[in-house]
Amino acid sequence: ECITSGVIRGAVAMVGCNNPKIRPDYAHIELMKKLIANDIVVVASGCSAQAAANKAANLYSAVYTMATKCAK
Repeated sequence: ECITSGVIRGAVAMVGCNNPKIRPDYAHIELMKKLIANDIVVVASGCSAQAAANKAANLYSAVYTMATKCAK
């Protein structure tokens, strides 16, 4: 229902590892926040999933906002 109504605009799979030039997990989390803020569901695997699990508090508000949009 959320997809057909246009609340969720798409989905993306995030897979990959940290880059030694960037602070660990930073790129994963920042990209996830931007995607979720734009109503895109993120499916994570590997290092991206570990980053999400380690920094779940950083993603909570973005996920909560998307969930409340879908519940309306």
